Amino acid sequence: MTLEDWLNVSFGVTSKNGYEVTFPCPECGHERFSFNTQLKVGHCFRPSCGYAPTIKMLNVRSRTQIGVVINSEAQHYKKPAPKLEIPSEAKPLVELVDGQLMTKFERASSEVCKRGVSYENQYRFKFQFDGQRVYIPVYSNGELINFVGRAAWWKELDIPRYKYATGASTRATLFNWDEMKSKEHIVLVENTFNGIWLMDEFNATSNFGSDLSKDQINLIHLSGVKRVVILWDEGAEKLARRAVTRLREKAVQAIALKIQGQPDNHTIDALRPWLQFALENVRDRNTIIDTTGGQS
Repeated sequence: MTLEDWLNVSFGVTSKNGYEVTFPCPECGHERFSFNTQLKVGHCFRPSCGYAPTIKMLNVRSRTQIGVVINSEAQHYKKPAPKLEIPSEAKPLVELVDGQLMTKFERASSEVCKRGVSYENQYRFKFQFDGQRVYIPVYSNGELINFVGRAAWWKELDIPRYKYATGASTRATLFNWDEMKSKEHIVLVENTFNGIWLMDEFNATSNFGSDLSKDQINLIHLSGVKRVVILWDEGAEKLARRAVTRLREKAVQAIALKIQGQPDNHTIDALRPWLQFALENVRDRNTIIDTTGGQS
């Protein structure tokens, strides 16, 4: 029995388009629920639901368990990887103690604040610190799938600038995607610090670099996001144009902004009119809006 056969037996597939099959949402019953058999992730298009299960989560709800039925595909299912954890030496950068946000790492927490990440957001996103790196956990469906370990920029350290979990990838998700996937529009930046800094004001998030993978594009396509503005660093214009084109091919309205330097070289007040203008012009023929006035 194939994966599609199992989905049909378990949930009653109503239609198929390429890798995407449609059946009633297992969470709310809404008819517009799509599951991607290549990415093995689904999404309910009812805004009040937004259920986005992995195949493991669907298996729990199914009428027939995968391990019993899909014998012919058993070899395709890898043994679960060991549980991913942030290095044990790292400790919470900010903690909630008796209703108050507290830190044992005043200098580190202060330096992160200077990057636009408030004490509240350091606690909200579970930042950690080991004396050499600030660790930002990356979650998907509530599960830790990677981390970004940024070397302490205020110290003289002979270590690589970034560290990620061995064998893990951020190419299949976006930062804080569990929350951002239900937004009507999002702004994509390269840097996680910038993503958090601009998140509350502009629905910003990070795609972890100056490129969008096929998996990331499919995630956006299957989500509730309708408009995307790409706000990558100076020099990434060619890649931004390509990402816009690929998003538009998936019927996602998208456009890029060309800026000088990085987003955090500008103030929120300076970025606001450009981002508002970009959101209003995502259907424009052009793929990029130049905010530099021709300067380089």
